[in-house]
Amino acid sequence: MGTGRPAIAGGNLPDAEWRLRGMRFLVVLMLMALVGGACGSDTGDEPEPTVPEGTPGDVILEISDEGGFVPVEFNLSRVPRFTVFADGTVVMPGGRQFVFPGPALSPLVQTELDAETLADMLTFIEDLGLADIDSVDINNATNVADASTTVVRYFDASGEHRISIYALGFDGTSSDARPAIVESMISRLDQATGGDDADPYEAERVVVFAQVAQGLDPQQLNPAGPWPFDFDRSDSTSEVAGFWCLTVEGDVARAVTEVLDDADAMTTWALDGAAHRVIGRPLLPHQDGC
Repeated sequence: MGTGRPAIAGGNLPDAEWRLRGMRFLVVLMLMALVGGACGSDTGDEPEPTVPEGTPGDVILEISDEGGFVPVEFNLSRVPRFTVFADGTVVMPGGRQFVFPGPALSPLVQTELDAETLADMLTFIEDLGLADIDSVDINNATNVADASTTVVRYFDASGEHRISIYALGFDGTSSDARPAIVESMISRLDQATGGDDADPYEAERVVVFAQVAQGLDPQQLNPAGPWPFDFDRSDSTSEVAGFWCLTVEGDVARAVTEVLDDADAMTTWALDGAAHRVIGRPLLPHQDGC
């Protein structure tokens, strides 16, 4: 009985069909590989993130913690967690910020980011879409009170772009990916700056806050003698939370820094017959004073 496979001159039809199908299959695979390779390759259509130009003081990124249930002087003297410059310099708080009484002037230190870390920051900025927004506030942390707000500021030639996230790290249910990206940014910077090679950062400007030490526990005060500064309340330009405020720069800023480096937030000096306490905050190039 026959096999049901009709024979033709020159060979068996099913074998020829299989060879033809095999050739077609190989051609399809090759085409798929070519298309897939083209889709997965860098065609140059997507620009790489670059360091922006024309930023104030060449600062491109700032990450800070603001507000929260803390003493007013802590917020007045608080400095950004990280400030990244276009050349890879990063400025951050030094020691002594988590003691009581806190420092009269928060010290700053600086170090250098390697090229890989700086590129990572630019990628994070791109993932957050910071260049395309003016200001966005995210508050997905329910049932959280008195927490601080983490603020990310990105600076380019068009100005400041800002995202603020209340109670960062307390939101585990939101589908918004941006808080997780900010946490990754902070973790990456913590890792990159965790060594012991940081140097002191000397600010050219300092904002000074002073007030009469009324209603404070006398046992916590630290009298230090007569008023050591070349200015007084008549030179102030504004008031903030009961403190009179002025911004000093140059030699005056360096003199203020020298005095406040040896003081804390409860140190007092006598001015016009009253004890005054003074706290300061070093200003970075992109920051305003009073």
